[in-house]
Amino acid sequence: MTPVDVPRLLFASREARLADMDALPLRLRTSSLTHASAGLEVRLAGLRRLLDGLLAGRLASAGDWPWPPPALATALAAALDTLALPEFCRGNEELAETVLMGLLFHTDFIPGYLDRGVPEARAIEFAVDAFAADWQQRCGDMKSLVEVFGDLGDLPKNARWDRLRGLLRSDGWQEVVRIRQLLERLPELARIIRSLGRARVTDVPDSAGQ
Repeated sequence: MTPVDVPRLLFASREARLADMDALPLRLRTSSLTHASAGLEVRLAGLRRLLDGLLAGRLASAGDWPWPPPALATALAAALDTLALPEFCRGNEELAETVLMGLLFHTDFIPGYLDRGVPEARAIEFAVDAFAADWQQRCGDMKSLVEVFGDLGDLPKNARWDRLRGLLRSDGWQEVVRIRQLLERLPELARIIRSLGRARVTDVPDSAGQ
């Protein structure tokens, strides 16, 4: 090894340690750099693991997360599972990114709680409860959309949650839900309607019209 090689190798080593950053969306990169918890490299690795798990629709066991630390990871894993967020995030990069932005936002308060003398377990509870409360209504709204349309459509790309919440409480939406529930109670009618949607024009004359 020559003296010229040393800076290059040091730079390459540093780049390798920060490789997880390249796999993160820009907003997550920025928020991960300013987060109050210690250990940038392990935090980046943890966020990448969480992002991959959300996109796959199934998170790794909390004990396998590089970040956050075990107690916080366990509490967050339980909250994410209760809210069914991995299922909603499957294949939805924008939604997964928004979920992790919320996770970073709420966990960023934990060091401040600790500085004010709040016990660690209580500080974790504060942060996780706030995260869960933030997403509980949103998950209910997303569930309503999936039940009617089968998927979230472009919502993850254009998430205006307050406007969506108002829409889902409108009389028009309630009528859509009522009709859907009626169709569920009349499966034969629902089957006929679906078959009409798949019908194709053929060369065979309609015997009823002869």
